[in-house]
Amino acid sequence: MRKRRLRHVFMACFLIASMMFVLTGCGKKFDASRYVKGCLDASTKGVFTDYCDMTNSTEEEVKEQYETRMSTELESMIGSITMTDEMKQRYLSIYKQIYSNCKYEVGEAKEGRDQSYTVPVKVCRLNIFKSALDETQQRLQQRMEEMIRNKQPTSTELTMQAYVEILAGVFEEKLQNPEYGAEETVTVSVVVNSDSDEYKIADEDYVKLFAALDDASESQQ
Repeated sequence: MRKRRLRHVFMACFLIASMMFVLTGCGKKFDASRYVKGCLDASTKGVFTDYCDMTNSTEEEVKEQYETRMSTELESMIGSITMTDEMKQRYLSIYKQIYSNCKYEVGEAKEGRDQSYTVPVKVCRLNIFKSALDETQQRLQQRMEEMIRNKQPTSTELTMQAYVEILAGVFEEKLQNPEYGAEETVTVSVVVNSDSDEYKIADEDYVKLFAALDDASESQQ
């Protein structure tokens, strides 16, 4: 049960984070490729240069928003699980590292009708969630069997604490040498929001693009 919940929440938070960035229209010619790269960099790597330049935002403002969002999403992921402040900071670091290890290359944009653009993005899927969650289950089972053999107390709370600790360790191990799938190209549409006269990546393409960056959705199957 908990394994499935963590899979789902990680992916949901990733999508929510990615959809925070919308470009305010400005007088100079719009660079759709740079916009897509700026959104990806700011959402995944905490690199704000392109995003700040295109939106006239300060790095301090955007960084504060990034840190606040990451912390808020981490709290949402944790839910009712009891964690020490030290463990929360450990997961926050892991959370950022998973994002920052996403691999992508933004191609040249093509202009279409009604000021829209299509932008190809080459991605290599980060394969970490399925293997980490499966390995954590195995290690947890071994830990519980060992505790029973040693006649140590067991409970739902102790099991959850062990799961959280083991999962953190497994993620950290795998982030030392990230594994990726084959390269694929995801084409996204950048369109003008008719209500606000702002550019944005089409919602369905955001979902498609971020789903291709890692194996979180596959780990739920």
